[in-house]
Amino acid sequence: MTNLIEPAELWHFSITSYQQDELQNELLSWQNSYDGNVNMALFCLYCDDLSIQISDTELDLLHNQISVFSRKFTQTIRVSRETFKQQKAQIHKYEDIRHHLLEAELLFEQQEQSLLCDMMNRDAAEYQSNIAAPHNWARYQSLLKRSSES
Repeated sequence: MTNLIEPAELWHFSITSYQQDELQNELLSWQNSYDGNVNMALFCLYCDDLSIQISDTELDLLHNQISVFSRKFTQTIRVSRETFKQQKAQIHKYEDIRHHLLEAELLFEQQEQSLLCDMMNRDAAEYQSNIAAPHNWARYQSLLKRSSES
């Protein structure tokens, strides 16, 4: 069976898209204001680009599962990086440590995207090609808003 999305293709799309300052700022705003996951948002945008619609049930499931992984691993590195940044005057070779932590964080970001692809491929029936724009990103934003209200 062919995968709907290959992790390497999603990663390439994400790197290219995230370099756009306006999009980067928007995604970080959703992350900071609504506990959104940037990789989940990029996944939704990529599916939109491919005209693949994610069911509401699967959207919720993907968000919950990737959030658990992110809190456990990716965000731990991010918090450490921020903590060290605030105390960099006390840390010898801070720039080297910062560089390695950033590399580790990016590896976890890649793993998040691989997990999203794995979940998508496992539950392929929950996805459908849609000739009209599927609006996964807009639906993910709605999910985040509803979650923050409860």
